[in-house]
Amino acid sequence: MTSDEERGPQRTCLGCRKAFARKDLLRFVLAPQGELLVDYKGRLPGRGAYTCVDSGCIAEAIRRRQFSRTFKRELLPVADDYIPRELSRQIQERISGLIGMARKAHQLLSGSSLILDRLSAGAPLAFVVIASDVSDGIGEKVIGRATNRSVRYYRMFEKEFLGRLLGTGQRSVLALVPGSLAAAIRVELERYQRIAGEY
Repeated sequence: MTSDEERGPQRTCLGCRKAFARKDLLRFVLAPQGELLVDYKGRLPGRGAYTCVDSGCIAEAIRRRQFSRTFKRELLPVADDYIPRELSRQIQERISGLIGMARKAHQLLSGSSLILDRLSAGAPLAFVVIASDVSDGIGEKVIGRATNRSVRYYRMFEKEFLGRLLGTGQRSVLALVPGSLAAAIRVELERYQRIAGEY
């Protein structure tokens, strides 16, 4: 099998005009009434248009009217924040589903005390997610120990949202053990960072 076959079908980003594997790009479709729809799961019917999962490429495609050219018709105007807001929502849904799978597979840990102990013991962790509204003391401790152990960390989402992901009350810290689910969640977290501007 050639490398092109391994990557799968190629598509060109309407923003930067570079070709990538279709699975690595964001798909858009046009509703019958002319509304541009974000098709993050790639399941909506109709012809697709593609950009990188990057707010800069999306903005450039809009500025150069590339969607209208691709679909060969004028699009209904949308609010400036529609695409990043809708894309962020769909990525959050994807993260929520994957977290649920990781929880059922016992590949997820939560709670600052447990994760601090695991980091101190050098237990293998794929990455740590620290709530954006966690107290400075806890946040600094987790970041310090994660950094010392070369464990990637993300500072994003609020405690209430992390708790909802786990079906519990508020959670300030969660971590994933290494594996395919952790790898998939990490991709979505980094996409969310690029689109929503989290840090």
